[in-house]
Amino acid sequence: MTTFFISRHPGALDWAAGEGLVLDRGVAYLNPATLQPGDVVIGT
Repeated sequence: MTTFFISRHPGALDWAAGEGLVLDRGVAYLNPATLQPGDVVIGT
């Protein structure tokens, strides 16, 4: 299981880290083909 944080704004990743979110990957755009069952997607 991978947790993705989707945002084009670097400050959003800083905010997520400050909130204690545990993220595996921070990306600007999500390619749905990379998702696997059980993955979590946070962001827009």
